[in-house]
Amino acid sequence: MSQRFCVNHTRAAKQQAEVLRKNATERGYDYQWRQARVEHLKANPLCRHHLSRGQTVAATVVDHKIPHQGDMDLFWDRTNWQSLCTSCHNTKTALEDGGFGNRPAMRPAWLKPSNIKVFLVCGPPASGKSTYIKQHAVPMDIVIDLHDIRRRLTGSCYSRDNNHLNMALRERNRLLGQLKRERPPKRAWLTLLEPKLSGRRWWAEKLKATEVIVLETELGVCEQRIQCDPQRETVATEQREAARLWWRSYSTNTTDKVVRTTA
Repeated sequence: MSQRFCVNHTRAAKQQAEVLRKNATERGYDYQWRQARVEHLKANPLCRHHLSRGQTVAATVVDHKIPHQGDMDLFWDRTNWQSLCTSCHNTKTALEDGGFGNRPAMRPAWLKPSNIKVFLVCGPPASGKSTYIKQHAVPMDIVIDLHDIRRRLTGSCYSRDNNHLNMALRERNRLLGQLKRERPPKRAWLTLLEPKLSGRRWWAEKLKATEVIVLETELGVCEQRIQCDPQRETVATEQREAARLWWRSYSTNTTDKVVRTTA
């Protein structure tokens, strides 16, 4: 499972990093796109966001509802296009894609339900989320783990560089956006912290998750794992505090599948 995930998704991650360095024409906004944009705006001349509020404002931008992030199939998928005014487009970009120097969304509001089964694996730092997935996933499954994505893109999953985190979040959100296009029997596994019930419900409702799994790994076990992990050495203090905060914030739910670890 890990080998297949590495081979297939490392290639996608490298392509995404390359996309970020390209100019507009190289990213697909060429003459063909400009012609398609004009045709779309002629057929759909009003800002969709304003229309939803009963307001009439001329559209100037053809927006990709789900950020394509270099996926040219998604780029040219006309069902993924919408007409927006410049103001609405700029706001959407800033909130969802990390525009204007903002961080990409930790919870992307534009997510659509997954077309395949999704399992949410939640728990504090060092609770064993990645290990749990390795034990239960099969080779064709899709694993979306922010730490693994950061490692593939930057060489370290515990870097303090905010640019590294932003790059990883964009790639994670791109992978999440593609779940609506996947086909069974593939399944997806998503790792999250989300100690609060409200957070887990948000993800479950957005993706129409099949199951929410919470790893109730005892705080002492998490702290010991953090202390003994050489990769976490430079962030051990922050990781231990994050584990404590998770347990202080944790709220239970009878519908979650709970896995308890005491050693």
